[in-house]
Amino acid sequence: MGAPAGTEAAHPTLRTADELRRLLAETQRRRWCVFATASWCVPCRRLHPAWEDVASPDNEFREFGFAVADLSEESEQHLDGGSLSELLSIDTLPTFVLLDGSGREVARAVGAAHKRPARRLVGMLREALRSEAPHDHARESATNDAECGAADRTAGRGRAAAGGPLT
Repeated sequence: MGAPAGTEAAHPTLRTADELRRLLAETQRRRWCVFATASWCVPCRRLHPAWEDVASPDNEFREFGFAVADLSEESEQHLDGGSLSELLSIDTLPTFVLLDGSGREVARAVGAAHKRPARRLVGMLREALRSEAPHDHARESATNDAECGAADRTAGRGRAAAGGPLT
């Protein structure tokens, strides 16, 4: 799980569903914020500095683990375990997915077509800090498919969309 250029090694970079499952199994009970991104996604690259600020170990969110789901070279037929985008129910980039300690999705922020996408991420993390119990957030989406060239690849087929654990 190497880190691509511009990503600090302190944040695991995941490229397969199996890598995410392994990370969750090795860090049981740890809450994770996963940044789904791709090298070809312009809004993702613009949002990356704000992500690094939020994911800094020196801020109020240090109890969370932060990981990058790199979907740059993912194919639909990736491994028998399914693709990473399918497991996380990613259909638009960038997407932030917050997982509780059991690997269940508790919050999601989608897209960057609005003025301050990092503000939604910070709000999502602060709300999770206030509430230890899993809660169901309405999925916000601001589609930027034209800018990213992203396709609707998973259409809610993944386990994250169903609310089940990803492990």
